[in-house]
Amino acid sequence: MFEVLASLVYIVRTANGYFYTGAIVVVALTVLLLAHAVRMGDKGALWVFLLSLVSWSLSEVYWVVSGGRLVTPVQLMGGITVSELVPALLRGVTDGALPVLLAYLFAVNLYHGRFRGVAGVLGFMALYLFVEGFFETLGARMGILHPAMLLLGVPVWNATYSVRWVFNPSSVGGLLSMTALGLAITAWRRSYSLWKLTSHYFVYLVIYTSYASLMGQLVGFKRWVGVPLLSVGFDPASMTLTILDPAQALLRLVWVSYGLPVVISIYPLVVPVFLMVPANLTSAGLGYFFDVTIEVAGVYLPFLAVPVALKLVELPKKEATKMEALPHMVLLLALTVTPLAIGVWLSSRTPQFLPSFAQGATGFLAFLLIGLAVLATANLLKKPLKLSIKESFRSE
Repeated sequence: MFEVLASLVYIVRTANGYFYTGAIVVVALTVLLLAHAVRMGDKGALWVFLLSLVSWSLSEVYWVVSGGRLVTPVQLMGGITVSELVPALLRGVTDGALPVLLAYLFAVNLYHGRFRGVAGVLGFMALYLFVEGFFETLGARMGILHPAMLLLGVPVWNATYSVRWVFNPSSVGGLLSMTALGLAITAWRRSYSLWKLTSHYFVYLVIYTSYASLMGQLVGFKRWVGVPLLSVGFDPASMTLTILDPAQALLRLVWVSYGLPVVISIYPLVVPVFLMVPANLTSAGLGYFFDVTIEVAGVYLPFLAVPVALKLVELPKKEATKMEALPHMVLLLALTVTPLAIGVWLSSRTPQFLPSFAQGATGFLAFLLIGLAVLATANLLKKPLKLSIKESFRSE
């Protein structure tokens, strides 16, 4: 019974109307950072960024279109309703390509002992996370956005929610295939330097996700781990819940040991209101552990490994020794294999596990293949573009 309930863990993201000004500023900062890295001679940063940008943007769009990521009606500041595809594309940069770029720069600087560069990456991370929060707070203070949560299933004006089932078999299958691919390429290269570089890359992503997740939990439940409100009619075999109307659910909610936690409503309103409460400590711990290690750090491994395999990213010239790389190998494997085993175990408790798991495993790789195609095309066009630019300058 515990396994069934634990597999019902959800990650809930809350935003004040997804205040786009902050996200747009972060995208602008990302372009400046990438331009600076390329100008300093690090061409690998461009390829890592491009692959992650295309792959992650496509996956975000897919999850919204397929219903895998449930979002409330999205509003721009001022109350203009826009398609949920808009934040999906922005998340392709803010949640995908930018963390990958920062992880790459962090890993390269740490490998070479350039601690000012490491501090610069961490400072940029703090800056862009602050920018997003600052503009949301500013909007709330100005009255553009309302900072309150939902109560009784009725949304406050301009509040936005994104709800994702952590141990969905399809999601776990995709995350496993991406993480395994990244590890396989790293092992295939037989380079101790790559193991060391990849562990630095992975550690940064763990730091980033831990900060983003836990700070969101502490500051107004903007990101938290929740479970559906269990009610009469719950069937563990089919994983279905009887959804109560908001008033009844609130009365039942008072009886549980959480006091009066955050209550959210999943849209569209044509479906019954779906209430959730914060998970208990064990379920929350499992949700955070899997989210931090696999859903970000693990699934992003191919975005470094694939460009390295294609020799678009140069490995450090100073080769690491086996003894230097061994702790990094152990750390990387321990923080990927362990949570993946937990994720597969919990998701296997759901009905129709294997078909959904297999579909996810192939689906995630499809996004990566599309990104790889864009990468290959850009690499092929690189020389002709350079020649055309040189010729245009000569003609002038």
